[in-house]
Amino acid sequence: MKLKNYYRAIFLILIAFNISFVKAQTITTDVTSVKSCVGTVTIPITVSNIINISAISLTLNYDNSMLSWDSYQNEQDELSSGFLIVNSNGSQIIISWFSLSPVSFGDDTLVELKFTANAGVGDLIWDLSAPDNCQFTDASHNNVAAIYKNGFVTVEDCSDIYGSVYYDNISNTAMNSSTIILKNVFGDKVDSTTTDVNGDFVFPSLFGGKYTIDVTTTKAWGGVNSIDALGIMRHFVLLDTLQGIRLAAADVDVSGFINTLDALFVAQRFALFITSFPSGDWLFQADTVTLLSGIDTTTVIKAICYGDIDASYLPPFVMPSPKVIIKI
Repeated sequence: MKLKNYYRAIFLILIAFNISFVKAQTITTDVTSVKSCVGTVTIPITVSNIINISAISLTLNYDNSMLSWDSYQNEQDELSSGFLIVNSNGSQIIISWFSLSPVSFGDDTLVELKFTANAGVGDLIWDLSAPDNCQFTDASHNNVAAIYKNGFVTVEDCSDIYGSVYYDNISNTAMNSSTIILKNVFGDKVDSTTTDVNGDFVFPSLFGGKYTIDVTTTKAWGGVNSIDALGIMRHFVLLDTLQGIRLAAADVDVSGFINTLDALFVAQRFALFITSFPSGDWLFQADTVTLLSGIDTTTVIKAICYGDIDASYLPPFVMPSPKVIIKI
């Protein structure tokens, strides 16, 4: 019993004095791989497990045939306690920092390197040919174990997508203040913008590849009456033929077919027996753009209200939201 109490007392003493046993410190230094357009390229240098460090020496090899050194930015805040020097020498970037006050900031971006880049692919490799080239030192002047992860930079001539959205009526009414969403081949959002007073938009500085463009609007639905219901019925009995976006606009029940049920829905909505369609209110012509590197492209997107198969609607001009600028 006395022995058990003895060990218990030792345990409580360890807790009281906050003594802990930790694994040996190992720092990870990573030059982040980036993909960028021709022009300014920013390459982050990230580090992890920075605890009680008083000196940093790093040497990075880069391809100076495609990258031209500019400057650095966004250095980690705690580096301000010491002296930071970042310099280019031929095809190397040398980062030097030291301080009488050791820093501990854990995992963070150490600094961002800025280059002017030409098109191409270049390696970013830590120079470990000599022990002093890449090194972290603690407050006791001991070298700290470190892992160095290389990267690469991909730079290409980017392109712009210019586009416009208009209603498929006789006036080609511009769909201003509509939201344009650009997605990649995986369906992930790349960017978004809003059409101007002429219904135009632009997505600048894009990498080559396939993109899809989705459109939404807050404009009111309209332009539908019994004439549209009649037109849908005439299409069903083969007296008329709807085509393109107007054919798609007739499928208000989203069945994949045009028939009397669609005509009935349209008549009911005009007569206010119903207030919506299963399809929703607006249809925009789906668009896929294949963008080649360095070559701009232009696309036109048609819009129509579901049920408005004669495209008689004149969508209202929507005033853009005012921008509020607060001066301090």
